[in-house]
Amino acid sequence: MANPAPTLPQHVWTGWLEDFRQWVRPTTDACEESIYAAGLLALSCAIGRTCSINYAGALYSNLYVTIVGPTSVARKTTVLRRARSVLQRAFDLEYLRWARSVGSAEGLLERFCRETENGSNGHKQLIFAPIPGQRLVLDESEFTGLFVKMSRPATANLLEVFLTLYDGEDYKPHTRSRPMEVQQPFFSILSATTPTMLEKRIDDIHLTSGLLPRFAFFQTTPRDPMPYPDPADPDGLDHLGKGLQRLALFAKSLNRSLELTADAHTSWIPIYTVFQEQQRAAEGLSADLLSRNTALAMKIALIYALMREHTSVDADDLHAGSAVAAYCSDVALQLSISSLDTTQDGRLAERILKAMPDGEWVLGSQIFQAVGGKVGGGRFHQALDGLVQEGIIDKKIITVRGRQRPMYRRVKL
Repeated sequence: MANPAPTLPQHVWTGWLEDFRQWVRPTTDACEESIYAAGLLALSCAIGRTCSINYAGALYSNLYVTIVGPTSVARKTTVLRRARSVLQRAFDLEYLRWARSVGSAEGLLERFCRETENGSNGHKQLIFAPIPGQRLVLDESEFTGLFVKMSRPATANLLEVFLTLYDGEDYKPHTRSRPMEVQQPFFSILSATTPTMLEKRIDDIHLTSGLLPRFAFFQTTPRDPMPYPDPADPDGLDHLGKGLQRLALFAKSLNRSLELTADAHTSWIPIYTVFQEQQRAAEGLSADLLSRNTALAMKIALIYALMREHTSVDADDLHAGSAVAAYCSDVALQLSISSLDTTQDGRLAERILKAMPDGEWVLGSQIFQAVGGKVGGGRFHQALDGLVQEGIIDKKIITVRGRQRPMYRRVKL
């Protein structure tokens, strides 16, 4: 019997987030996890870089969010439209910019800058001047499309850019005809996918690179179908927009790194222990997947503290952030991401077999070279031994210049 899907704790629906849920629910049958993810992202965008929390360095409230489930259940586009309408009611388009999908790293980075002229008359040059603290949200309709683009030589630098922008670090492209530098970026991603697409397109390099652990995963739970949803209430839209404006002004008035209260410090010790035990209990690539769960808890705790107009992060804020981070970790482990070890071993076995001519003995080192890619020697030989044990390939040992070397051939069926 399959394990039940993780459930988003009810106590995290509070304050502005609960107001947002009550406004969105009558207008769509989108799952509540989508509503929550979009609402949390809206709050984080209102905060920007005005406040942070210190946890092994400055953490900002920006998020990489992925909603996983059937499109008809997630309704990501509908929910994002609701969140965007609230943000646009609260802020102008220069305060918060949007990017629909990503074509290249350079095109994405340009959104953090302002195109201007530099130089005197006759020698003017168009340059991209940085806008420090610029907020940008990437609306990527298919999450795994990001990884397809990162696998192409022309856009392989997207991986480096996504890692750097998530951490809020300045970035300057290595090669470019026109100079450009991104300063103090605030970058978030909202995307969606299905479990099938995850299994097809996610590779272990996406985990070991550190990118996949930066995403918070929300799994959809279907609601009752809604044949005739209500139109969005304009008064509710105005109320929510003003709420984001108040949040932005409050965060700006603090303009500093928030500290944990004494009670929060005490509460964090057992929470941290549980997170660490969960990561240590996970095997293989799943352990990598959980490497950022404590940082995610702190980020969300920061959002809750500011939403509640707290000047420091108290125990309740920390419990809310930890509950959501624990939920996201449970979702990731239940999805096909958790079976990446098995999936990747299966793909590696296929690559090994393709590299072996039918009926011919081949040195193991030659197979390793033919397989290519970022495959460790230990994992490669483990996959070979597995194929031998299954009777799919034969193995023999030969002596070459006094050294014993393994050879393999495919078994004729």
